[in-house]
Amino acid sequence: MTTLQMRLGARKVGSEKFIVLEMSPPLSIVQKNLTASTAGTSSVLVFSQTTVDEDQLSDDDEGPMAKKAGIDDALEEIYTKILTRYPKDNCKDHPNVHCFYHALTKQHFDVGYHPAALMWAAKICSEANREVKTVDITCIPLGLGFFTPKHALKIPKKKPESESESIAESPSIMGTTNMSAASPAVDSTIALHLLQLSANQAQLQMMLLLGQGGFSPFTPRTPVPAAYTSAPDATHSSSPPLPENSLSLVEFCQQHKFNDNVLKRLQKMEFEPGDNLASITRDQWLEVGFTELSWKQVMKANRSYRKMLRASVAHDSTRLRLVNESS
Repeated sequence: MTTLQMRLGARKVGSEKFIVLEMSPPLSIVQKNLTASTAGTSSVLVFSQTTVDEDQLSDDDEGPMAKKAGIDDALEEIYTKILTRYPKDNCKDHPNVHCFYHALTKQHFDVGYHPAALMWAAKICSEANREVKTVDITCIPLGLGFFTPKHALKIPKKKPESESESIAESPSIMGTTNMSAASPAVDSTIALHLLQLSANQAQLQMMLLLGQGGFSPFTPRTPVPAAYTSAPDATHSSSPPLPENSLSLVEFCQQHKFNDNVLKRLQKMEFEPGDNLASITRDQWLEVGFTELSWKQVMKANRSYRKMLRASVAHDSTRLRLVNESS
């Protein structure tokens, strides 16, 4: 240090200035095997500090770490209550989750999702001391965090009815073979067509033999066919042939361009072409799925068909009378 000062003092006047910093000795000297009784006056003893618990520095009776543990326990307790109050299978739309349904907004939320449930539990704890609570075990914090529309559960769409569902089996008619509903779809349609055609034929035969000109409100599902005898009979043998333009229900729907839904609804009503629909109430056709417009279309088509049948029956009755008179 002295040598440096001499060199600096020998410099010419006006030259650059220097700032000299002089360091003092260290504040503490650590010596090995130094005790309080043997330490000198120039020695400084440094004692290592023991680890201090964070709770010991707190003035509260309960430290922050203990408080945090207590809060966690309280949240988990509320979480358990949430799972108990909203168990699985509680919601028919989401049977596999703990679902909360908000009736006002019609939204579903998965409260079994741990972060969402803890958020709800924390909100319940924060309002525990309020006189008027906006959130409790029955009311979620709607619009916050996991309880917004983007986190709401989607309602699964219902599966549409299978188009491959076979048409219901029709009762067998005397003299016809009973078709099984387990047959393929094409065979079932053909069988239904034949059964309905046979029913119409049997009905028209009975009307012609009894001299009836009108139609019952609904034909029975198992109409009684004309009596059968093995021996020739002049009365039955002279019966005129059935009208060639009589239609089954399938043909009726095809002729008037009614879709399969209309066909199924008419089958539910046990309707046969030519039935009197005047006695059918609004509740009855609404119950099977008809709208007012589609029902009016069916009634219009049926009125037209009934007029055609009346004309055919009148013509055939005249022919039958002439044949009987000539015989």
